[in-house]
Amino acid sequence: MKYLLIVCVILSILSFSYAGTVTLTGTCTQSLIGNTITFNLNNSGDQAAYSVSILPSITNATINNTNFSELVLNPKNNYKIKLLLNNITGNGTYVNYFKVSYQQSNSTFYAIFPCINNFYTDTNSNISLNTNITEKNNIYYINVTVFNKGSSEKIINVSLMLPDSFSYISSSYNITSIKSNQSKNITFVVKGQPGIGSYSGGVSATYVSDGLHYSSYSTLILLQNQNTISVQPVFNISPIFIAIGVVLFVLLILIIRAFLKSRKKLIK
Repeated sequence: MKYLLIVCVILSILSFSYAGTVTLTGTCTQSLIGNTITFNLNNSGDQAAYSVSILPSITNATINNTNFSELVLNPKNNYKIKLLLNNITGNGTYVNYFKVSYQQSNSTFYAIFPCINNFYTDTNSNISLNTNITEKNNIYYINVTVFNKGSSEKIINVSLMLPDSFSYISSSYNITSIKSNQSKNITFVVKGQPGIGSYSGGVSATYVSDGLHYSSYSTLILLQNQNTISVQPVFNISPIFIAIGVVLFVLLILIIRAFLKSRKKLIK
């Protein structure tokens, strides 16, 4: 009987092969004293992200490094990079971003983390953004409501920041004139690659007034082939464990048959 108990315990363990979720959060801070931008990537999930790559996109300045990589970002850990800014040509507030790619359960995922940076002058944008996303057959309709809460008319450039796995069906940006205390709706149409996943991005609105640059942004979550905001855990069973499970299952059947035969002999 002890062998039967051991086999049952092993089969119970093998019946649960759990690979949880990777939850990445990117935050950006800037130091004007040293002309540096610090980006911190945190994994608050319960599974490691592999082959992590970070690609900064900084406008109106050159940076000391253009690509960073980390082999593994374990759960509850973070990865911090620091960029030294040189040759700053902008004046005002700009929306930059960090493009992140990583692997989980043999699949590659992408994320965009927007970042507000001030060069020389800290400007406060009068433009607010609201977004609504609908999806049908892997085509995404991103509706952006742009509201001008300022006292004068603005010529505004509205653009998307999306991972490379999405392609544009419509234009990637829209320039529009919005009067004071009025709003306009802009719809972008993009196509995602087949698959299931959650991808982050952003939409930005920029304009120039009196020689200064103004920016604001809103984050986006694009869900591929999913109707809810939650990303389902991935369950992945190694072929080796499947083979072991089959062998143990057959062994269990043989032990049970031998046990039953021995009981019949004892009864006779």
